[in-house]
Amino acid sequence: MAANRPAAALVLREGDRGELERLTRSSMNLVVGWFSIAGRQAIHLGTYTSVKDLNAKLRTYIDGWNDRAHPFTWTKTADDILKKANRKKISSAEH
Repeated sequence: MAANRPAAALVLREGDRGELERLTRSSMNLVVGWFSIAGRQAIHLGTYTSVKDLNAKLRTYIDGWNDRAHPFTWTKTADDILKKANRKKISSAEH
């Protein structure tokens, strides 16, 4: 159950379902982006004689992707990010 996860529980406690939906959409965007890259780099304009041939090409691509993978490195602290995200507006100009 998602509410057992601390981040999800926090979002649900605050009553902002929209934030939870944005997190889900963001994750889906990453998946769609990965498949887009795989399509361009691994199978674009390829000729495959069978599904087995296509699967082998995709497996080779996935193995290479995983071999080159590295963890994301944060360059700022959480406090720095939150400070910037929660800045007060200094201008009240309406556009």
